[in-house]
Amino acid sequence: RTHVTIASILAHTPPQLLEEILMVDDFNSEEWAHTEQLKALHPKVRIHRNSMREGLIRAKNIGVREARGSIIIFLEPHCIVQPYWIEPLFDRLIKGATIAAPVLDVIPETSMDEYYGVNMHVGGFDWAFEFNWYQLAPELNKSWINPDPYFTPAIAGGIFAMTKASWDHFGYYDEGMYEWGAEQIEMSLRVWQCGGTMEIIPCSRIGHVFRAHNPYTVHLPRVIKNQKRMALVWVDDHIEKFYKIKPQARHWDVGDVTERKELRKKLQCKSMDWYLENVYPTMRKQPDFVTQDWMKKMRSNGWKFDS
Repeated sequence: RTHVTIASILAHTPPQLLEEILMVDDFNSEEWAHTEQLKALHPKVRIHRNSMREGLIRAKNIGVREARGSIIIFLEPHCIVQPYWIEPLFDRLIKGATIAAPVLDVIPETSMDEYYGVNMHVGGFDWAFEFNWYQLAPELNKSWINPDPYFTPAIAGGIFAMTKASWDHFGYYDEGMYEWGAEQIEMSLRVWQCGGTMEIIPCSRIGHVFRAHNPYTVHLPRVIKNQKRMALVWVDDHIEKFYKIKPQARHWDVGDVTERKELRKKLQCKSMDWYLENVYPTMRKQPDFVTQDWMKKMRSNGWKFDS
């Protein structure tokens, strides 16, 4: 499916707006590298191969540092961009948005020829720090009129645009996080609390293949440790709500977060209470308990865990 993603980018992006298509090979085995095949697709396709396995979060940081353009758009290799997808994202970044994200329409995993538009949702999360699309845009802002851009308390993390200057200002992903998990929530809190904004842009549409089952094993303790690292830095006393849901995390060693706390201090970031009051007021209605076993629920949605 990667070649379909690349083909759509090349077909629907003005050449003058496309510096390169950078793909990060996270020390994949030869079976999964496909380096020469990808480079042969177009001269603007460039492959950076990591010298060791870094995991998704650190690999993204490497991609930002390696990128040559002044605006960086993260994509996933199982999506199809639509005509005029990139111009609205650039427009909002130029006008001051810190992060601009497209609307992610649905492409069924069983057929890349089908395409289903979605309603305008905002991203959010609960006190277990699990991301989801909890609300429609008008529920968060009754004055919003489609197709205006709208604020979102959080982004999904896989597909969004941000200038390289903003990456340098707000900081990169937490290098102390492992593999995958919580990085999108950490970024959402960091950007909002530290003076930035995050918008979803209805005029930018990308079809995304939402898999019925994840194709790799998620190491659950590492995800929870990532969540705890994020919480120690950004949610203040509200971390107790997280511990109530995942009590095992309270005593787990997640490494030193001093550097991340210093970043928060340096940027003069606001409190979690400010975020709840001004950005995500409906989160106050999220229960600080779980009525259904959260891991059982995720397994029922196709997640595979190695505990």
